Amino acid sequence: MSETAVLEPILIETMQEFGVEGRRHEAEAQLGSKALYLGETVINGQRGPTWRAYSGPESIADPAEGEAGRGGWRIHMYDGNHATGEKGVITLSTSMRKKFALQGLPYRGAKALTMLDVTGWGLDEKKSAARQLMTLMHNYEEGPLDNHLIDGIAGDLGTNNPRIMDAAVDQVAAQNPGYDYAWALATGTSLDHGGNEFRPEATGFGLFVSLRERLRQKGMDEADLTIQGMGAVGIWLAHHAVFSHRDGNPKINVRAMDDRDGMVYTEGKEGLIVPFEIAKKMGDAAFQAPKAAYFHGYSDGQGLRTTYRAAIPGDTKNILTFPTDYVAPCALPGTINIKSVVALGAREGSLGGANNDTTQEAYEWNCEFRPGFDEITGEVANSEGTHVSHIERTGKIATVDAGGKNMMPNREQTMAQSEASMTALMDRRERMGKELNTTDGRKMAAGLIVANLFPGVVSLDDTILAAKIQEAA
Repeated sequence: MSETAVLEPILIETMQEFGVEGRRHEAEAQLGSKALYLGETVINGQRGPTWRAYSGPESIADPAEGEAGRGGWRIHMYDGNHATGEKGVITLSTSMRKKFALQGLPYRGAKALTMLDVTGWGLDEKKSAARQLMTLMHNYEEGPLDNHLIDGIAGDLGTNNPRIMDAAVDQVAAQNPGYDYAWALATGTSLDHGGNEFRPEATGFGLFVSLRERLRQKGMDEADLTIQGMGAVGIWLAHHAVFSHRDGNPKINVRAMDDRDGMVYTEGKEGLIVPFEIAKKMGDAAFQAPKAAYFHGYSDGQGLRTTYRAAIPGDTKNILTFPTDYVAPCALPGTINIKSVVALGAREGSLGGANNDTTQEAYEWNCEFRPGFDEITGEVANSEGTHVSHIERTGKIATVDAGGKNMMPNREQTMAQSEASMTALMDRRERMGKELNTTDGRKMAAGLIVANLFPGVVSLDDTILAAKIQEAA
């Protein structure tokens, strides 16, 4: 069992401003995560360690002692070092707890990590890994971790496919015969496993709404956007940006996207156009083709003007240097770091599509040399996935309680709730900025987190917005 520091300087500074700096131990107790080593996952002869991390001081074995721990599961090697993976899963779990705080959801943070190289894996290998994860959680030495009341898991990097999460649900059901709530453990499942149709696009949609609302707050009618990473987050962000071009909303033009194989970009007035079916196909973990090249081929076939440039190792002309208003890192942590921040092509700001996408050093560099840079942190921008996961989980539990009658909101209903929720969060973020007299995105997010951890330190009146959310629901 291991843990790491959780109160970064901006949180400590904000606690001081709110007069609760002396209660640091309480914040650490709520945010601090512990990593539980579960054992090894074995796929095609590869053997990789697997962890589950939880935040908060409550017992993980007794649901009566605290809220559920919820978060995703990723398959990723990091640098291949055992210690790096363990630290990574702890950091991600703590980040989940902050997202729940921002969304006002009653969960502890959690995360799972399997350190294996998924290159070349098909769906069967990923489903096998999901079944092994559930078995390891069930057999954990201090007690099973697969009860829906104490745990929950969703797809993440390398696992964002409904059939992978279906395999996890089926394994839990097999391990718990007669346990009706087994299918409520995992979210991101297929519709025939009780899933929510909107769930795959929720995080990308949340990014779109957060940027749209930020443009409104700044009085901007239009902005260019580049997207790093064409996975489930980036490709759905690009798809929903198309819908910014209507109903008087600020326009968001996706100028460029990249993935491991290269970059695709356009000079066309409307930016890159990503139809629903293409986003659905490319955002799935089962998609195997080189993504940038595939999208370029599709665009050419539709008569759209795009250019493809293959990735060149060490090339400094990449998506981060591309001239734009906002850049959205939608893949791995630390994309904007002390090396890349100097040549950043974004004029206005960044949109956090990945957890911890901007390092502390890069943030400090921006504060000194690029004052006014508008960072919409990942904990804010990509937190909507947690809200929709909550909608799915509660819908599944309600379905069981209703004797099998489907109580899951449909895609349109869920999207309306999601839009209202994210709009409300961006409004609270703006009002927190006025409360703290700052335009610093990290400071605003920290203020909202502290306000959640310590109710009563600041009051942001959400009466009207709460009514709108209820109406959408």
